[in-house]
Amino acid sequence: IDADNASQSVYSYYREDEKSIIVTVLNMTPVAYEQFHIGVPMAGEYAELINSQKAIYEGSDMCNYVPIQAIEETCHNLPYKIIIRLAPFAAMMFEINKV
Repeated sequence: IDADNASQSVYSYYREDEKSIIVTVLNMTPVAYEQFHIGVPMAGEYAELINSQKAIYEGSDMCNYVPIQAIEETCHNLPYKIIIRLAPFAAMMFEINKV
């Protein structure tokens, strides 16, 4: 999705199969973002699967506890976007089912 974000050091990509799409976001800095925009390929709700900053991992617990609705607006050359809470030094994964 965005492998060239050197200014913020936030990198993102997605992988898909016939059932779902997984969006991965990696924040390599101590900077947190309350509203970080990520381009996504499909409309619908994206649920946070994994967040390395959850309290159970002794992290900041800056998470996306409810599914995030994609907005129809081009972002990162993709037709939709989601706006997420992005924790510092976080690895996060979001999933949307295709069915």
